[in-house]
Amino acid sequence: MTIVQTNNHAVGSQAPINGHESAPEKSALRRELMAARQALSAEQQSKRSQQVCAELQKWFTDSLPNTATIAAYWAIKGEIDIQPLMDQWRAQGGQVLMPIVREKASPLAFAPYRGQEMMKAGA
Repeated sequence: MTIVQTNNHAVGSQAPINGHESAPEKSALRRELMAARQALSAEQQSKRSQQVCAELQKWFTDSLPNTATIAAYWAIKGEIDIQPLMDQWRAQGGQVLMPIVREKASPLAFAPYRGQEMMKAGA
C-alpha cells in the first residue's frame, strides 16, 4: 500500500493483516490474492483502479499539503494501477517516490518518479 510521508513523519500506512502469519502462510495468502486479482477482467481491473485512485486523491487532498511526498509502486500482476494518481499528485506540486530494487533480498531504495517515460525495467 502507499505510504504517505510529510515533514519526515508517516501520515498513513497499512499494517499487515495480522502480525502472526508464518512465511508459508504469507506466501499462500499472496498467491491467493494475486490469483483473485488476475481473475478479474481488464475492464474490472481498470474500474477498481479508477475507484481507488479517486478515493486516494480525495484523502490526499483532504489530509495532506499539495507538496507532500508519497511513496508508490508500479502495478504488476493485476495490482491496482495508481499511475494516474501519481501523475495527478506530481502535477499539483507533490512528489512521488518509487522503490528501486538494487539486488535481491536487499533493502529498497527510493527515487523520485518523473513520469512513465523515465521508467526502466528492473527485477
